[in-house]
Amino acid sequence: MSMSLRHIEAFKAVMENSTVNRAAEEIRTMRRGALSVGAMPALSAGFVQRVAFAFLQDRPGVKLEIRAAQRVKLMDSVASGQLDIALCNSMHEHPEIETELLSPQAAVCLLPPSHPLTQRAEISARDLKNENFVSWSEGTLTRVRVDALFDKLGIERRCGFSASTAPAICAFVANGLGVALVHPL
Repeated sequence: MSMSLRHIEAFKAVMENSTVNRAAEEIRTMRRGALSVGAMPALSAGFVQRVAFAFLQDRPGVKLEIRAAQRVKLMDSVASGQLDIALCNSMHEHPEIETELLSPQAAVCLLPPSHPLTQRAEISARDLKNENFVSWSEGTLTRVRVDALFDKLGIERRCGFSASTAPAICAFVANGLGVALVHPL
């Protein structure tokens, strides 16, 4: 089927219509459209909501979906196009996606409220020698890094509890079951 010159001119006129141009510009500048954002569970409550609220203030027409998942699942979802972007608390190499470090931050030490170290402004790994330690679950990147640090320094800890999420680790510490290292977000 061939298009007549009249059809082509009508199609061009529709495409040049200010409403269509305005809609295209709104999508380009993220004032309208849809955005799917993935976040690790520890970042999906609080932090992501604050960022999302600030983002949507100037873009009320944007539909925003936030999905919580573990880092590896998030990276796979971005690579497969299921997510537009993912927020993680550590860098992760993936051959099909580009990563960017937004804010390098040191881990923070969580202490039960009555712990003697709460009086210190700064705590080193050596200060945690022989402490009851709440660890990240086996195989998590944070667990591997924390264990490597303590092994390198030759510092013994008593690892009695572990969890896969920051909220669970925080609850263990808050209940006096040990100390922990977590990302500040």
